[in-house]
Amino acid sequence: MKLRHRLFILVACGLLLSACGNALATPIDRKTPLALQPSPTLPAATLTPQATDELAPFPPAVTAARQALADRLGTQPDAVAVAGYVAANWSDACLELGSASESCALAVTPGYRVFLKVGENFYIFHTNQTGDLVRQELTPADIPQAAVNARQALAARLGLDLDLLITVVSVEEVEWPDSCLGVSSPDVMCAQMVTPGYRVALEYAGLKYEYHTDLSGERVVAATIAP
Repeated sequence: MKLRHRLFILVACGLLLSACGNALATPIDRKTPLALQPSPTLPAATLTPQATDELAPFPPAVTAARQALADRLGTQPDAVAVAGYVAANWSDACLELGSASESCALAVTPGYRVFLKVGENFYIFHTNQTGDLVRQELTPADIPQAAVNARQALAARLGLDLDLLITVVSVEEVEWPDSCLGVSSPDVMCAQMVTPGYRVALEYAGLKYEYHTDLSGERVVAATIAP
């Protein structure tokens, strides 16, 4: 009887210990794990390529014009900013900037019109395709204010934001025969008096324009307007 009682006690203790062990065991996590959210993608930085012998940001002709201006001003090319450039087909081998003493072959010469800036001053150059021929266009420092005003008048007429896009081909000092600067109009009476001024030849997008001015440039009249 005592033996049976002891066996019962041992079995009961075994069952109690087993139950306690199961209660202390770490429960199994049966939850569905959360999906990992991707990190937001940052926009890639846009890098401007550096000027090297293998990779230049400008055509060689533009770089040549930049170097030519730097040499002329006695500064480094890095001090010369390229404000812009446009392809051009010059009508002669002198890039349409030949002097009166030059004989320029009448042959279409592909190249560029280059806009450069140093400080607050703009400079314009004509080049051929390769840049081995570079010439400087007249700038406001080289032409009378009357011609600058004529260029600005044409820019306003054409709706251009930058009058430097217009080429000053030539500036000729003349004496107009009347107060209308040699441009008559049926609605305007012109006093017959000699009026000193300028004949200004301009060009834009291959089209020629002529303006007449007085000496100061206060009066500017379109003589011929291309269609």
